[in-house]
Amino acid sequence: MLGIGSQLPWATSGSMVGVIGSVVIGCPVAGGGGLWQGGGVSDRAVVSPNLTVAGRVPSVLRVCVELVGWVTAPWALSRCSVWLVPVALVVLIVVPGVFATPGDKKDVPVAVPGVATIAMMVSQLVAAGYGAWALLPVWAVWGVSVLVVVTIVAELPRWRWLLGAGRGRV
Repeated sequence: MLGIGSQLPWATSGSMVGVIGSVVIGCPVAGGGGLWQGGGVSDRAVVSPNLTVAGRVPSVLRVCVELVGWVTAPWALSRCSVWLVPVALVVLIVVPGVFATPGDKKDVPVAVPGVATIAMMVSQLVAAGYGAWALLPVWAVWGVSVLVVVTIVAELPRWRWLLGAGRGRV
């Protein structure tokens, strides 16, 4: 179903907004507020950069880091104790799948502040780094390390948004 602007509470007369299913497509035009609050462009977007076109590259990087962490961290932890493997999998996969910051994901089963979402992402980054350093050959370790650093840099706009989401500036 395609709808245009006026039925959306945050759309203004100076914006071009469409809804296809549950995906919101918006583009501010001169003098309009578009996807931003207050009728003008502010420092606070209604939706996370994660759900915009600008969030695609960071999302791909984040998924790559998550996959490395999901595979290598439990495997590395299994050397210490087999009981750490399910704990690691729950912390790395289940927790981020259940808890999220409203506006950062389309479906939010349990809402948490932005700081909690950042903490979950940091745990993914640490898991990928730890697992790589514990298991992989040197060339792969450096590749994962570069991936982690690039992901952190790419995630900074989202993290800034998430810090604001926890303070009620949505």
